[in-house]
Amino acid sequence: MSAEESPLADNHINLMTFVNGVLFLSCLGFALFNFNLHVASLYQLHQQKNIVRLEFMGPIFALLIYLQCLLHGSSIQGIFELLQVWYDGYALYVFWCLVVQAAGGKEEVLKHFRSKGNYSCYFCGCCKLMSFETADSFFNIRYKHLIFQVTYFRSFLYFLTAILEMIYGHNKKRHLLILLRLCSIPSLVLCVVSIITFYYHVEEKIKYMKNMKAIFLSVKTFIILVVIENVIMGFFTGHETYNNFSHSQKATFFQAYVTLIMLECVLYTIIFAIYSTPEHFRKDHTGIEIVAQDSTWSILLYEACMLWKVLDFEGDGHYRLNKGGSMDSEYGTVNNLDATSTKNIELNYTVSNPALKRVND
Repeated sequence: MSAEESPLADNHINLMTFVNGVLFLSCLGFALFNFNLHVASLYQLHQQKNIVRLEFMGPIFALLIYLQCLLHGSSIQGIFELLQVWYDGYALYVFWCLVVQAAGGKEEVLKHFRSKGNYSCYFCGCCKLMSFETADSFFNIRYKHLIFQVTYFRSFLYFLTAILEMIYGHNKKRHLLILLRLCSIPSLVLCVVSIITFYYHVEEKIKYMKNMKAIFLSVKTFIILVVIENVIMGFFTGHETYNNFSHSQKATFFQAYVTLIMLECVLYTIIFAIYSTPEHFRKDHTGIEIVAQDSTWSILLYEACMLWKVLDFEGDGHYRLNKGGSMDSEYGTVNNLDATSTKNIELNYTVSNPALKRVND
């Protein structure tokens, strides 16, 4: 590229960097708006905190891609790619846990499996691959571990990629770097197929959780699109044509790629916000309506940031009157309550955060 063209190329790069920054702020704004809706109408903390984690996948991806854009060609660029890969695997696991919770929790799912009486794993729906002796082993091995493996297996391969890029740079060992990225794809496919299979196994149990299928499609489509684009990008950057580009041309091309991802992040965040409003959590898995809890930004943010608490019901639980005249929750039973005296009862108790307060009618 001639010296006269350099300022124009720099202007294009600066403009695209600015556009990507605006797209990131837009994505963050939509996510915060939906987050505020869940704070104002918090019905089921254990499910809605997972919704927040999935909602913020868009801004987190956008931020990590934006940092990769700013550090393009740097030896530490692969670290942010590693964080992105870890979070997309974590997001898939979070969604699976959300489905389990919407079905009433692990025990309800195990009861459902036992009622079916079939603990076999099939290939293409017809060829039996293996059978499990108990519903518990079927749940843990066939689904939980097979879905969670994508979090650490793909992350490990991208960790190796980041180390190799820091040692040899982006241009050397290019074929090995592409191979490592390709080796991570079967892990993702296994995870997605397991989630799809599990969803259809328990679909009848989550009839009161509206739009779960739309939530799943948005999460799955977004992650698969990003993965496919990453692989294509990896192939192209290893091609001779890309290597013949000037530094400015490479930067412009990468900026265009980042802009595409940013647009997808914004679109995902908007679609996810539309289909995951708090109103979808007004009823539990049995169809009983739940009264909204008093909450603040700090409570929901604190719970969502406890990333290791995904499938648990700790820190949540609503009370309801059962047939025996007692009030049941995940934390115990309040006995000897008359059915007519349960109106306007205010129950205060400490769970994982002393600020939580339950008002039941």
